[in-house]
Amino acid sequence: PMRSERVSSLSRYVMVDTLNTAITAGTQWFERTLDDSANKRIAVAEAFLGVDAILNIMMNVTDGLVVYDKVIRQRVMNELPFMATENIMMDAVKKGGNRQELHEKLRVHSQAAARVVKEEGGKNDLIDRICADPAFMITREEVEAILRPEQFTGRSCEQVEEYLHDVIRPLLGRGWRVVVRPHPEYTKRFRARWEALQARYADVPAEDLYFEQDFSSSESILEADVLMTDWSSVFCEFSLVTLKPSVFIDTPMKVSNPDWQELGIEPTDISLRNEVGRSVSPNDLSKLPDIIAEMIANPDAWHDRIEEVRSRMIFNLGHGGEAAGRYLLDKILERQDARAGEDVEAKEEDARDAREERDEDL
Repeated sequence: PMRSERVSSLSRYVMVDTLNTAITAGTQWFERTLDDSANKRIAVAEAFLGVDAILNIMMNVTDGLVVYDKVIRQRVMNELPFMATENIMMDAVKKGGNRQELHEKLRVHSQAAARVVKEEGGKNDLIDRICADPAFMITREEVEAILRPEQFTGRSCEQVEEYLHDVIRPLLGRGWRVVVRPHPEYTKRFRARWEALQARYADVPAEDLYFEQDFSSSESILEADVLMTDWSSVFCEFSLVTLKPSVFIDTPMKVSNPDWQELGIEPTDISLRNEVGRSVSPNDLSKLPDIIAEMIANPDAWHDRIEEVRSRMIFNLGHGGEAAGRYLLDKILERQDARAGEDVEAKEEDARDAREERDEDL
């Protein structure tokens, strides 16, 4: 704990240290005068020293780290009832319950259960309260089925396994190196499955198929020739930064708002898919190798195509700070001019009033 507190302390220092550059840029725009360099000589050096110390301490803290799965599960299960209330409510609505009334009952039950945990140090009894409330029309067995942690991870498990079997296997043996980079949470929550997948392809050389283990860097993403994903927005970072194409597998889209089409606004996650790459139906995965081969063979054409898309979407690329500063300065000068004009009018009005008073005295 002491070392972790030291990391927290140094982290706050480094975070605040970045204000030096922001304030310097905002006040003198890096004109390379002494009020820039004198500050910079201290701020940059100490930032590097601070980060270096943080990393060294963290290596010491995590060395030999032991993960207690059962303790983690216990804590997850303590909080899961609060996360599951939406699912429990919708299940009750399907049975004829009133959504608004059930929502209010859940709010009351959740607050009461939270008080037991926080104020009395008791266990989370939210599920007991829900099961005892006839408005929810639910049995304990039904609730326990809803409370399985894997119910709250979407299709991440199935997607990774299907992806490897249907998508990756056809790409092997073509002279390409395929890097599999799942969401970091998948490797944490489903460690056994992740290891089983790697074991299944243990006979494939790492030069052909590599399962990434370190997710602290985006290097493998940015260095790729082609990115393949389903609905992850990582394609924006990849294609719009590197100007290289992406391939999209049209798996069922996760929809939070079922009425989104009524808004008449097409999300960029949809509109950009066939502008910065190619979408492929799960029924047409046999076309993947040819699509990827075309992308790798025509990097210049894709570069120009994506650059044109980027120019329509992102403004003042590479000098956004300069453009923003110019805008703010123009507004400030405009306001100063207006205020100066107001001052002139006020002085003229004062002069007129003085003349009128003098004429009245005469």
